[in-house]
Formats: sequence, C-alpha cells, structure tokens
Amino acid sequence: MSQRFVSIALFAAVASGAALVLSGCFLIPSQPEPDPSGPFAAPTDTPAPSTSVTPTPIPTATATTPPTAAGCAANSAQMPAGAVAHKTIDIDGDGLTDTEWVSDSPSLQFGVTTASGATFSYPLATASPAAREGFIARLNDHRIVSIVDDGRAAYVHFFVSCAWVTTKHPNGSQYILDFNDVSGTGSGVGCILGYVNSYNVKNTATGDTVTATPLNLNGTGSIANPGAVTTVVANASASDPRVKVAQEISCGSVTVASGGVSLH
Repeated sequence: MSQRFVSIALFAAVASGAALVLSGCFLIPSQPEPDPSGPFAAPTDTPAPSTSVTPTPIPTATATTPPTAAGCAANSAQMPAGAVAHKTIDIDGDGLTDTEWVSDSPSLQFGVTTASGATFSYPLATASPAAREGFIARLNDHRIVSIVDDGRAAYVHFFVSCAWVTTKHPNGSQYILDFNDVSGTGSGVGCILGYVNSYNVKNTATGDTVTATPLNLNGTGSIANPGAVTTVVANASASDPRVKVAQEISCGSVTVASGGVSLH
C-alpha cells in the first residue's frame, strides 16, 4: 500500500473514532473481552466447497494448558483493612482478575492488589474535602490507566512494569484535570482513540458546546502535554449523550458506578 493510501486510511480511522466520542468509545472496558463472534467481529470468508470425497484425517492434538505470564511478583504490601474494594481487569498479564481499592486509613490512597499477591498504591491529593472515587481501565492501545477524582479534579496514573506512574507536565508538576468546571477549564474526563481527554461543556443561547483536549502522552504515560482542542458537538441539548458524557469521569463503559470504587 502506498504512503498516500496509508495516510488516507489513518485519517478516516481517526475521523470515524472522533464521531463516536458520545459514548467515550475505543476503550477496552474493565469487563471481560468482547466475544470475538459478536456483532463487531471481522467478517469470515466462506470456504470453498471441498472437492475431496474422503478428507485426509487430521491427527488429534493432546490437550494442554496454555502458558500464562507469571504476573507481578508477590510483595509485602497489603490492601489496608477497611478499604473499599472491587474486582477489576487483569493489570499484570497473568490472565487473572485483580482487585482495585481506595482507602482513607491509615492514609488516603488508591491501589490495586493482584491475584499473584502483589499490592501497589499511590497517595491521593488531600486539598478537597470531598471523598475520593476512581477506577482502572485499559485504553485501546492496551495501556492500563487509573483515573481518580475528588469532586474538583481528576488525577491520572498508568500501571507500567508493576508500578504506578504519575502523569506529569514536562516541568515535573502533576497533570491535574479540572472536573465539574471548578477551574473553568474542564467539566469531565473521558477516553477516545487511546487518549485520555479533558472535556469542557459551555452553555450558549443556542445550546451546549462540548470540546475535548487530549493528553499527548509519552510511552509510559509519565509525561503529558495538552493536544489540540477539538469540538465534539455544538448547539446540543443538555440531554444529548455527548453532553452528559462530557460532564462525568469515564472510560468507555467504565465509570465509578460500573467498575470503580468510592469512599462515598
């Protein structure tokens, strides 16, 4: 395929993905992987009729258990007693469900405990008096992200090589996303095309306008720069799904209510 046709195909894919932002699409949800035979399965070519009257027998293979990754090595850290916990996706690649949790004792923190017996957590900012809530999700590029909010702002971390990585600006300060338009720059957070996006809803005389600002991340998610602002929808009603999604914290089908934990 020529470079011209690759560019056209890529442009078409991005344009198509942007149109589906109303549901925070392009995230692999925290639930089990979709059925490959479902409605979005790739079409299967119909095999040509066999011309052989007696097909050649195929030797029967001996059933074996497929190998799995070892996952993160067990460590001495533990989920705090009394933490609010919920089953989440497999974050360490061993094929087993892991557990996300949030706790305010002995300190305010969000974490995950793997089926292999490893626990990893990070402290939560304490400026807001509101309780914390959050979830873990997998972006469509397979990176594992956690998004936690305090009612005023959202905080992003990525799980890389059995450790949480805090997303920061190039100057080293934490990349904090406005929530509920407290700072006047963001009403919600969502995900599309492998990006974490800051959404902003502005009400006008003719309806609501939603804009999205993606986080341009490095490979590990440790550094982010704001991307180009795009308009998701203009002059929409308050009941428009795109407006509603832009005023919450979500990643595809994953929200605090469906796949997260909360101290509320």
